[in-house]
Amino acid sequence: TDPTRLLNPSWYLANNPDVANAGVDAVAHYINWGRQEGRLPCHEIDLVQALGLVDPSTIIFTMADVIDAGIDPVEHFSNIGWRERRRPNPYFDTGWYLDTHDVPAGMNPLLHYVLLGELRDLAPSRHFDPAWYRKRYSIGPTDSPLAHYLKHRRTRKFSPLPTFDVAAYVKAHAETLRRDRDPYAHFLAVSRFVPTFTSQAGRFAAQRNEKSPTRTQKLLTPVGRSVGAMRNHAQRP
Repeated sequence: TDPTRLLNPSWYLANNPDVANAGVDAVAHYINWGRQEGRLPCHEIDLVQALGLVDPSTIIFTMADVIDAGIDPVEHFSNIGWRERRRPNPYFDTGWYLDTHDVPAGMNPLLHYVLLGELRDLAPSRHFDPAWYRKRYSIGPTDSPLAHYLKHRRTRKFSPLPTFDVAAYVKAHAETLRRDRDPYAHFLAVSRFVPTFTSQAGRFAAQRNEKSPTRTQKLLTPVGRSVGAMRNHAQRP
């Protein structure tokens, strides 16, 4: 989803008084300057909910405590979860993204990725190459390659990296790969090799992991606990 399509003009002007005071049209300002400046087109929680980047299966692993407490996972992630470096989906590594890219202090890294990162071809993790994916699968300039992959990753027709041959992998593991299984996630769960960046240009290479095999569950392990804090969090405006 293109963030521009989610623009709420009245909210935008109310939360950007400099734009309102200048008498500039909200839509024109956001398209020409606002997104590039990292401004939100609407309330943060509304934006995260609409982007399609919060994966339900991931939430089961990373926010089980949040769900058990009856707290909305998207609201929790937007307010507190990202600060604990929890993951909204398997291919967005919150901690890695914060450590790797220049994200302004206090800014939700998932929003940074959506508003600025994809425009700059910044990777959301070691396991997804947005620039290559956009070109390989002809993803439009206003569409999110990561959102597209998350939606279609179980079809066995798309690869997150240029070094992962999804068709060959599915053929080689036909007997053990469940029909609804993400092939690359299966690869991470059984392989002793994990992809890593070899340059800032975004090339990936296989590097031996000398420790135990990478487990999908380990990738999705939550870092902190904040349910109590979330219960006391003030209602959004």
